[in-house]
Amino acid sequence: MSSEMDEKLIELVRKCEELYDISYKKYSDNVWKEKLWGQIDEELKKSGKFQCYFIAHIEVTIILLSTKF
Repeated sequence: MSSEMDEKLIELVRKCEELYDISYKKYSDNVWKEKLWGQIDEELKKSGKFQCYFIAHIEVTIILLSTKF
């Protein structure tokens, strides 16, 4: 994955704090989080430069993000 793609993914995930911040009420709502991942996927597809990501990579990105806060 290119640095540009990583940065775009991180930018989109940062906007959805309930994916990684346990203080959010919807952090435990897997249906809501699945919807957010769908929105992130759609944003990446709209750009025309990105392909769908594997969940494993996304999970690693979340772990990296959560350690920075």
